[in-house]
Amino acid sequence: MAGAFQQLLGQTAGPPYLEIPSFQVIERSLFRADEGYCGWVEHGAVAASPPLSLTRYPSLSGSNSLMICTGPGTATTHTGTTNAIKRMSRPRPEEGQLHWKLWWAFRAEQIAQNPRRISFLIDTQLGDNSQRSEVEVVWIRRQTASPYNVTNRFYVANNARELVGVPECEWNFGENENKADWSTIELVFNYNPTAVLEYTELIVQGKAYDLEGIGGQQGRQTPQTTSSFANGFNIGIAVTNRNDAAYGPAEVFLGRSETWLVA
Repeated sequence: MAGAFQQLLGQTAGPPYLEIPSFQVIERSLFRADEGYCGWVEHGAVAASPPLSLTRYPSLSGSNSLMICTGPGTATTHTGTTNAIKRMSRPRPEEGQLHWKLWWAFRAEQIAQNPRRISFLIDTQLGDNSQRSEVEVVWIRRQTASPYNVTNRFYVANNARELVGVPECEWNFGENENKADWSTIELVFNYNPTAVLEYTELIVQGKAYDLEGIGGQQGRQTPQTTSSFANGFNIGIAVTNRNDAAYGPAEVFLGRSETWLVA
């Protein structure tokens, strides 16, 4: 009876099966009261206030949020770019599709097109220090200087660290006035031990944008051979304030971060 059933399915031996891809959670930052900063640290900040702090306004599901604060800007220079990073090790296996999703917002009283720019980065290096990739998705809220005289546009950084525009990807996120207006962004990459990371897809507020073939490549970076970054895997957010006039600090809230690998 079993043999007849297999013939009916077009199989000659063995039971029918469904191959299910593995799902590996790499990190999850919820910023609950008992979790603190969830491993996020400041990196190279110049800020008038503490560059990173926890706050309950705004918050997701009663948890805290991570506030990323820059220093004030002047009419000629921005004195504030604050980087918040989370240091980890390269996920195993080194092959699959890598996803990173964030829930983020502005301070409710944020005005005058500040912050100027927000970068979402993943920096990773192979264990033998032969290759490093620093992929970067950038949202420019306002910039009046060449070559990126734009507002509310998304870019990706290519191998030469030049910004390549994501076609038809313009978003004005606004401010988080009602504590519920959280913006979501999801970055998707091909992950393997040869190309390290390759841009695949950008999902903004549930709308997907194809990143393959637009010139982003793998965001290659020079390996850190004199440091302990072998097998390193860092995620990070860089917030920069305006520099075309005098403005106060820029403040961005990270409500949640989730990173996973589908192999």
